[in-house]
Amino acid sequence: MDHAGQASSPTEINADNTIVTTISEGKKLVISCEERTWVSVIIDGSEKKEFMLNANEMVALQGQESFDLLLGNAGGVKLMLNGKEVDFSGKRGEVKRIKLS
Repeated sequence: MDHAGQASSPTEINADNTIVTTISEGKKLVISCEERTWVSVIIDGSEKKEFMLNANEMVALQGQESFDLLLGNAGGVKLMLNGKEVDFSGKRGEVKRIKLS
């Protein structure tokens, strides 16, 4: 049977079966939590965001140049910048500032 008659899924797929995602130019930071953590971030030196993340929650942020983070529980988070894990040391309950660019 020909598969052309099937309904297309909401995700676009190229001819070589790669998934098409549209991300604006710049940098993408994903913060994932293993323990409850307060986060303050300044994106590109001007846009400030603050939030509380619980265990197993994550947030994705877009920027052009840099992210200046203040973590309330540095041992409870993992950071991914443009798909690569950011290597930093942080202890449970430690307040830590991290600058990514």
